Amino acid sequence: MGDVRRAKQNAVIAGVVIGALAVLFALKVSGLLIALGIFALVAGVILSLTIIGIVIGLPLIVVGILGIIGGIIGSIGGVPFALLVGAGCGWAVYRYRMRTLTRRAGSPELPR
Repeated sequence: MGDVRRAKQNAVIAGVVIGALAVLFALKVSGLLIALGIFALVAGVILSLTIIGIVIGLPLIVVGILGIIGGIIGSIGGVPFALLVGAGCGWAVYRYRMRTLTRRAGSPELPR
C-alpha cells in the first residue's frame, strides 16, 4: 500500500513541476518555446508516417501544438492563459502517470 501512495505522490509532484515549467516557459522564453514546438510537431509528423512511429509521433504532435500555443500566449503576455496552459500540461502528466500506475496494477478503472 505504501508503494501505491508513493507512486500517487510522485505523479502529483511530476504534474506540479511540469505545470510550473510550462508556465515559466510560456512567460519567459516564448520564442524558444515556439521553435521547440515547431520542431516537436515536425518530428511527430515524420515519425507518425510509419506504423511503429505513430506511438511516438502522436504525443510529439500534441506536445508541439501545446508548445506553439504556449509560446504564442507567452509572447502576448497573457499570464492567466499561461497559467491555464501550465495547469493543462500538469494535469495531462498527472493523468498519464496515474494511467500507467493502474495498468501496472491491473486495475481496469482509473482512480479518482
